[in-house]
Amino acid sequence: MPDSSSSTASPPHSVAAWIADARARLRGGAVTEADLDALEALTSNPPKQRLLYMHAAEPNLFAEVVACNLIEPSDDYMPAMSAEEPQVPYFAVLDAVKDGWHIVHFPQLQLDARESAELSSIGYEFILQKLEYQS
Repeated sequence: MPDSSSSTASPPHSVAAWIADARARLRGGAVTEADLDALEALTSNPPKQRLLYMHAAEPNLFAEVVACNLIEPSDDYMPAMSAEEPQVPYFAVLDAVKDGWHIVHFPQLQLDARESAELSSIGYEFILQKLEYQS
């Protein structure tokens, strides 16, 4: 968070941080047009949606994640297949939620009638999203 007495500090990177900084500046009587320009920059770009497909061993938030795939919103993003052990950034879906991811799709339990071998290899699918604002 920038120091409220400095006008050359780097701008906050979220609206919440900007509001906290502006409140401090307001108390000191130092809200400037540059502060409003920083808010405009934070809100003028639409958020980028990142998607995280997580496959858990069981259909609950506490189960171990067995596989995942992160989809990045960029023109040069290309998913890659690999024979290596998959990189799983979170032990459980709940860990991703604690890190700011939002669940947009829960496992469809009516599909649980599939053969257990198939289900054990792909797990229960959760889809999560994270909206990130670019400055």
